[in-house]
Amino acid sequence: MKRKTISVKKIANVGLLLAVSLIISLIENLLPPLIPVMPYAKLGLGNVILLFCFLLIGRWEGYLILILRCFMMSVFTGNYIALLWSLPSGLIAYTVMTFMISCKLFSVPATSSMGGMLHNFVQILVAVAVIGESVFYYLPYLLVIGALCGLFTGLACHFAALAVGGKFGLKNYRDMRQDKTAKHDKVCLDKRKIEYVESSTTEIKNAEKDEIDFPEDLT
Repeated sequence: MKRKTISVKKIANVGLLLAVSLIISLIENLLPPLIPVMPYAKLGLGNVILLFCFLLIGRWEGYLILILRCFMMSVFTGNYIALLWSLPSGLIAYTVMTFMISCKLFSVPATSSMGGMLHNFVQILVAVAVIGESVFYYLPYLLVIGALCGLFTGLACHFAALAVGGKFGLKNYRDMRQDKTAKHDKVCLDKRKIEYVESSTTEIKNAEKDEIDFPEDLT
């Protein structure tokens, strides 16, 4: 039975991304909220590092960074109750985003936008269970904020991955996008071939029918 070995570069990269994600989250926690009446409406810049890790390192390393960041944030800020909001919403949103990107049907910004909406949706569900139904009225506003913030963080992750991908032992994001484009072009070409064959077959059948159904003056 073969054992999977983890390279030193991967361990170093995961540790570095965890530290950067934690620092960004701590700084963002000190900043005022985007909307004063919604204290939990944050830009979510730490999620840039999370999605970056999934694209250039791996899925499970992203889960590790997410869980450790949530626990360490609660320790450093002294707000342990925040785990009720951050951990479930983060795990669900990250799982859905990894699935969307694995399907190779959605761009990184679109995936991040959906993740931001889902993150806020789960947070509202948790808040309803803990606080009460009154917070449910914030849901439409938080969905819009989550979509816009997710779009911004997705664009930031996209350009960061283009700039750093292929270096420091990371995957090459540019090659991954080219492979995706090549596969999409191949699928489109196959569809065009099928449509051409079907149309040619129909024309041949019609031609054969025209040869059989002679006009009365020629029979």
